[in-house]
Amino acid sequence: MLKKRLSVLVLVVLVLVASGGLITYTEADSPSAKQSRITRIEISNKISPAFGGTSFGSVGRYEFLVGKVYGVANPRSSRNKGIIDLDKAPRNDQGMVEYSADIAILKPIDVPKGNGQLLYDVLNRGRKFSLVMLLGTANFAQPVPAQPTGDTTLLEQGFTWVWSGWQSDFPSTANAVGGGAMAAVFPIATENGKALVGTSHEEIRLDGSALGVAAVAPSALTFQWKLTYPSMTLDSSKIALYYRKLAASEPMKLDASSIVRFIDERTIEIKRPNGTDLGAIFNLYYPATQPIVMGLAFVSVRDVISFLRYAAVDESGKQNPLFVAGKSSVKRAIATGASQSGRFLRDYVYQDFNIDEKGRRIFDGVVPTIAGAKRAFINYRFAQPNVSPQWQHDYWGFPGAQFPFTYATLFDPISGKTDGLLKRCSESKSCPKIMQVDTESETWGSYNSLVVTDTTGKPLVLPKNVRAYLIASLAHVPGNPTMRAFCQQLLNPLSLAAPWRALLADMGQWVGQGIEPPTSRYPSRPSDGRVSVDQLAAMFPRIPGAPFNWAVSKPYPVDYSRVPWPVPAAFYPVSVTRVNADGNGMDGVVMPQVAVPIATYSGRNTRAEGFAQDDLCSIQGSYIPFAKTKAERITNNDPRPSLEERYTDNVVYQTKLKAMADKLVAERLLLPSDAASIVKNTLP
Repeated sequence: MLKKRLSVLVLVVLVLVASGGLITYTEADSPSAKQSRITRIEISNKISPAFGGTSFGSVGRYEFLVGKVYGVANPRSSRNKGIIDLDKAPRNDQGMVEYSADIAILKPIDVPKGNGQLLYDVLNRGRKFSLVMLLGTANFAQPVPAQPTGDTTLLEQGFTWVWSGWQSDFPSTANAVGGGAMAAVFPIATENGKALVGTSHEEIRLDGSALGVAAVAPSALTFQWKLTYPSMTLDSSKIALYYRKLAASEPMKLDASSIVRFIDERTIEIKRPNGTDLGAIFNLYYPATQPIVMGLAFVSVRDVISFLRYAAVDESGKQNPLFVAGKSSVKRAIATGASQSGRFLRDYVYQDFNIDEKGRRIFDGVVPTIAGAKRAFINYRFAQPNVSPQWQHDYWGFPGAQFPFTYATLFDPISGKTDGLLKRCSESKSCPKIMQVDTESETWGSYNSLVVTDTTGKPLVLPKNVRAYLIASLAHVPGNPTMRAFCQQLLNPLSLAAPWRALLADMGQWVGQGIEPPTSRYPSRPSDGRVSVDQLAAMFPRIPGAPFNWAVSKPYPVDYSRVPWPVPAAFYPVSVTRVNADGNGMDGVVMPQVAVPIATYSGRNTRAEGFAQDDLCSIQGSYIPFAKTKAERITNNDPRPSLEERYTDNVVYQTKLKAMADKLVAERLLLPSDAASIVKNTLP
């Protein structure tokens, strides 16, 4: 009898190891207990074929599915123990916490013709960001155009794309054709039947730089602001309001009763103090209620992918759309996401959600993009997922920018902690392969040097399953090169899309075929391009009208219980990357347009007069064109050679572009289709 029991135990261990790692089960985790899972999938609409019937290579045509998923989370499960307030969420008759989320799937009609790889795109504020960046759709609300408008290589390679709502702080506007913002519905945390109450912190900026919020008109005497959570009071004397002109200014307390008026529990009206410009920052602390159990975002993503990978049918008998003849078409799963979504992924891995309650790995590969060294303000009471903490000008005093910053486990003498983004998943044996992709913008706004240095500034070695790529001279997002917004310089038009596409394809080969990706291109030491801000200032060209600015984001430990948060006495050390005589980046991944330039491209810009002048200009980069002729350059006293001094004609310019593009293709950092598109560039 004992021998038989031991045999069964060995078999269970082997199954767990084969399916993604051995974990230790508690009673609540045992196969006989209730497990967190997706219970139902409802596909409400199918657009088949998508893209107007366009066929993509040997994969053929795609179809687009739109619907909802319904799930339950076990608050007693050890796999969910880190979710803040899950134990305070309402439960159904089975003791489970219920939630729902929008879902969309873009897949080959003939599923077996695909590459067997699921590409999960983490939504950015409910938007299918990658469809704009990677597939070139017209806008976030139009996920599948009548005809493909951008690069289709990833479709030709046969990826199946999946999106699911994970934010519950805004309502879903998803529609039958997959447009609008996708969201989730998570419960409110309660105690003794009443919603919890606590202090919530709002940062309010007049220039509208955050999240596309409309800017306040310069002549406006008052403006309105929507609070993230309902206020327990409509008496403005019960709230605290602070004002800063610049990021590093000491917070000045204002008389809230004379400045703030409650319109309702979610809306306030603010009277602009005299003398405030449009870069002004207000920090509001108020007694809030109805905190959402936002940490369910991690559970929902985990269980949606677990269902799509491993369950043939839901509990009502409806077929999983990614199963064919009872078998899963998903051999590997990759997650990617940019900006907010990249921070989500770094936090998702750090908080050890890459393993389901049956011990199976969820994502084989993860590609967090333009996230820098940050994580997310998600798994907290009164969470605000939209916040990108501690930009140089924005969101000081918000969680998400604290140690650990990198994937390696190390000791931090400032906090006194030993930790790393992969520490927990290493223990659960569920770590994915990781490729982090950043731009120069994250050097300035998201202290990405801390991805490859320790907290004393010394270079470190990334774990073997991690690669990192820094795209030189690019901004967080591309801008219109004819506009300045509220910045001093024109906006950088270069896009991250091309190298991001190539690296996703590389990740597909890494997890699918074991083909090692390109070696990391992310400067970590002086010998490969890492320098101090002072060193960069000494090498930056003296361009008329574009003086060097030392402003840079630096993280710092924060006691979030303090109101207001204290101005830090010390910061973690950060470093930047060097430039050439033109002011263009020369290390990391250098795109052809940067190596063969028509302008100085930078990942940062500074604020213009009237907008907190000289602080960093949000997520914008800068574009400073070269003079067209030598005579113009001399007249302007510009040290950078003019276009006519560099290139005699378009043929010479395009020949040089092609040489650089071909080099990146050979290094698997650029797809041939993107290289061909870049080479078509013409001189201005």
